[in-house]
Amino acid sequence: MSANQTDSPAGSSSRLGFAAALGLCAIAAAVSLIPLGQETGNDANSWLVWAGQLAQGHSINFSVGPSWKPLPVLLSLPFEFLSGQLAAHLWLWFVRFCLLATSLLLFKLTRREWGLLGGAVAALLPFAIGPWLTAGIAGMSEPVLIAASLAAITAGTSGRPRLALGFAIAAGLVRPEVWIFVLFWLTWRMLKDGEPFRTVAREGLGALSIWFVLWFVLPVSAGAKALQASDRASEFMDLGANGSAIFGVWLRVVPQKAWILIPVGLLAGAVLRHQRRGRFALLAAAAAAVWLVETLALNLVGVEPGISRYAIPAGIALCALAGAGAGWLLELTEASATRELVLRTSVTFAVGLLAGWALIGSAKSTRTSWDNAIAFQASSDSELAALNKAGGLKALNGCLPFATAGYPSHARILARRVNRPLQTFSAIPEDAHRGIVLTSNNPGVRAIPQMPSGTGVPLSTSGPWTVTYFGPRSGCTPN
Repeated sequence: MSANQTDSPAGSSSRLGFAAALGLCAIAAAVSLIPLGQETGNDANSWLVWAGQLAQGHSINFSVGPSWKPLPVLLSLPFEFLSGQLAAHLWLWFVRFCLLATSLLLFKLTRREWGLLGGAVAALLPFAIGPWLTAGIAGMSEPVLIAASLAAITAGTSGRPRLALGFAIAAGLVRPEVWIFVLFWLTWRMLKDGEPFRTVAREGLGALSIWFVLWFVLPVSAGAKALQASDRASEFMDLGANGSAIFGVWLRVVPQKAWILIPVGLLAGAVLRHQRRGRFALLAAAAAAVWLVETLALNLVGVEPGISRYAIPAGIALCALAGAGAGWLLELTEASATRELVLRTSVTFAVGLLAGWALIGSAKSTRTSWDNAIAFQASSDSELAALNKAGGLKALNGCLPFATAGYPSHARILARRVNRPLQTFSAIPEDAHRGIVLTSNNPGVRAIPQMPSGTGVPLSTSGPWTVTYFGPRSGCTPN
């Protein structure tokens, strides 16, 4: 976009409209906290606990928890100085804002090349991807990763390379798979756009330095090994698919029902490859393919488990490709002068029906994810109430160690809500002579913890949760 276009009334109106749409995304994300303000997933709880430990000046015990990711911890850290509860609310708000902003950015990018219908399809189809919505509900990092990546693309294609680099660096602090895309973009700027080698090299080295320090040096200074992220991920390999099974996992991030628009978009890119919009479609397809190859390679070498949300970025790129397919189908109707209106209306209706079918088809899984999140939040509230009813951590501190049913989900959210390290609620050793065990009679709460020997003394009950003490009373002061 040229400076004249940017400064034109149309450009100003477009920017104002985009800003207003972002404001609506922010409001909608805030409203989502009313029914679901505590439901953070395993990884999000761990990052918030780690940020809280750093805010208190403590090192981090990385023996329990997920892979280290710099951006979630660093973004939460300033707010942990004020309140752990505030940090959790703001993180959930930010993730859900990014989820909604992703559709807005997809619309902006795809509409610019493939018109209103193409932009609308690209923006709507992510809501037909079950793992994408689940990630947003639980405060996982994928919405932040993808929104930052799309913001980088938007800034880069609008002639703002420094802003694009900032967003790209942020995305690279969520997933290292982003690095290869950033290095390719920097090389493209040098070879195709004619930017000086010194400028591009300085930016590339700056990005690599930031990633190196925050991915590898910071964990060491916080008490872990430099390769904590890959070490922890490899420990969970058995939790996800691997090898040939990973292809079935990938299918979960393809928008169901509307997948037929994806090969149409690829064909549009091939036919119009010499035009910018054709290259847009081909680059979307290439981005999806490269991401899946990286995911598969990391899985095969034992670094990363094959779970569906790791492939979500490829699924979002395919939504843009489907948008290109929808836009091209509508464009093909312009060849008929006599029945153009009828054909355009028919194509628009058919594409809208297809997208609507995809959204309706995903509604059941979306509702299930939402209901599960509501139930988990209510269960966590009851567990915390039972613990407080028994006197709280301060009164029960002499009864360590603690263990809870529903490990790791309930253990990690409880650790976050009472501001304690993750290992506080990890497990009770087999040779322990005492301990506090939190159990639930809800059949949906599985993973019953190891019970110490002896007869337990119930201390409190709240809803389905019971707090039980095992062991002698000496050295322990339960109520």
